[in-house]
Amino acid sequence: MKSTNWLFGRKTGAAREKNAFISYCRKFFAKEIEWQLQFVRTENKFSGFMNATQFQSIIFDCDSTLTALEGVDYLAELHDVHDAVADLTSKAMNTFSITPEMYEKRLELIQPRRDDLATLAQAYKNALVPGVEKTIATLRNLGKTLYIISGGIRKAILPVGDYLGIPAERIHAVDVYFNLDGDYIGFDRDSVLVSPNGKSQIIRNIGPDKPMAFIGDGTNDLAAQDMVDQFIGFGGAEYRPPIEDAAPLYVKDPDFQALLPHILTADELESVTH
Repeated sequence: MKSTNWLFGRKTGAAREKNAFISYCRKFFAKEIEWQLQFVRTENKFSGFMNATQFQSIIFDCDSTLTALEGVDYLAELHDVHDAVADLTSKAMNTFSITPEMYEKRLELIQPRRDDLATLAQAYKNALVPGVEKTIATLRNLGKTLYIISGGIRKAILPVGDYLGIPAERIHAVDVYFNLDGDYIGFDRDSVLVSPNGKSQIIRNIGPDKPMAFIGDGTNDLAAQDMVDQFIGFGGAEYRPPIEDAAPLYVKDPDFQALLPHILTADELESVTH
């Protein structure tokens, strides 16, 4: 039988390493995540026993990563076209990624209103993945440079970044346009983020300080893995088997703090316990 780890991925088969790591995490996370140590163990992909890279820049997707929502599906539900739009979103995230044509088709089906974006922004914040606030605060306190790169609607994501302490200039998403009456009239067709390799292009353009880690849930996130030093697939909000199969590292734990041992060194982890 394969030996697995509660927190992450590659099967180790070494009980002493597993027990040592669990002991370490007990010390770091203390009682706050004691319940997770009793969780049913799942088969995740694990790259090494402990991260040894001191990442300077950490990039996050938004939808189904920082927040459990898929924003466009939420808007679709507001406008009673959820099933048609959700099917397109699922195909985009699990298989062939987003395209300009699909982006246009979803928004044309939804016909969002300007006022919907404030509603979506609040829904995003209400649906933050457990542990996101503490994880982001820990990374900020360690001086990490944090980014959000998303194919979602920028005006709805900016308040999430503001709440988490990530400045607007480090948030990259898609602009959507409305007329004076608040009716939808289009989106930024020049945005690279509505294409499969858009996140790679954004990373190339902004040139974050290296080493870089990128955490995301979908195929358009995975497509950027060659641009960063470590890509981590996140399935704690929405489990996507094709991403788990393709990602070098995959975390399924529903608590975002489970990512910390993959993006901090042992010394950094130790420093935040004091």
